[in-house]
Amino acid sequence: MKIKLSRKVLGLAVASALLGSAVSAQADVKIGVAGPFSGPLAQFGQMQIDGINMAAKHLNAKGGINGEKIEIVQYDDACEPKQATSVANQAVNDGVMFIIGHLCSSSTLPASDVYEDEGVVMITPASTNPEITERGYEFLFRTVGRDDQQGPFAAQVVANTKPKKVAVIHDKSAYGEGLASQVKSTLDSLGVNVVLFEAITPNEADYSPLITKLKSNKIDAMFFGGYDPEMAKIMRQGRESGFNGQFFGGDGVSNSKVVEGAGPAADGLIATQPKAFDGDPRNAALVAEFKAVGINASDTFVLPTYAATIALAQAIEKAGEFDGDAVIKALRTGTYKTAVGNITWDAKGDIKGGENTFAAYRWSADGTFKLVD
Repeated sequence: MKIKLSRKVLGLAVASALLGSAVSAQADVKIGVAGPFSGPLAQFGQMQIDGINMAAKHLNAKGGINGEKIEIVQYDDACEPKQATSVANQAVNDGVMFIIGHLCSSSTLPASDVYEDEGVVMITPASTNPEITERGYEFLFRTVGRDDQQGPFAAQVVANTKPKKVAVIHDKSAYGEGLASQVKSTLDSLGVNVVLFEAITPNEADYSPLITKLKSNKIDAMFFGGYDPEMAKIMRQGRESGFNGQFFGGDGVSNSKVVEGAGPAADGLIATQPKAFDGDPRNAALVAEFKAVGINASDTFVLPTYAATIALAQAIEKAGEFDGDAVIKALRTGTYKTAVGNITWDAKGDIKGGENTFAAYRWSADGTFKLVD
């Protein structure tokens, strides 16, 4: 095993030597939460904040972790890779030993390089790009399935509607392109006619060139790999111009913001996402507690973030210490009971049974959604 925690271990060792037992008696456990807390994807970051804050509240009410109270530190990466690297280094300099995040795969990839080098334990509740856990990193885990699991599932959902001509569109991001590629390859293997496979440029105001292609090619089903701001504009502009095909997307579009942006055009959108565990009777009290403070526990990443934090706490308690090597050993050898079910990790840091973590939901223009059988 690599020697980790170079700066952090030295700092803690010096502090322990100087202060003795007073260190453990006074120190809080810093857990960072990293994600997009500003910019067009800030709604996803808010889901992370909502989930981790509730977890910290519950853990601190029980005395914290190994007798230490939890302090949550927020790091805004705006889903920008360069900013993600910057905040990862900041977290290390702040003495943060554990990170819940990042959210976007394009941020998780570079940030995890920093955490791996410094021995910071990282659990992402949202990043699905397969490359993230294919690099052999020791300190990296996730509580969500991968694009090569979500993609085939989403493709089968599309195929079940028996479309004649399909377009698969993405936003060029690590998440969006990765998911779209998996959807296309699966549709190809299923014999579904994929007529268009193209990229758009995010943050454009006008997607009429794409919509013209959808109409001229007589597309009756479009899958989008990307996030809700673009999906909302494509759906709204598509319906306004007379495109009547079925819209599909992944977990990046499956939230109420897509309805706010698209309005009536969002009606009928089918999107895949991590299963909504807010309907699980075992989570009834937790969901009610979220609701009491104005938080919708069905929002895509609220419960996965809550679960990641609780699983991390359980692993630290199992390890009996805060050392990164001991914690990652506990994470890989334990089974952790959480709001999203029992979690176990494989050697790569992927959850076992990740292919069973996704479900498809049909959205209505009023912001509600129902499971697609």
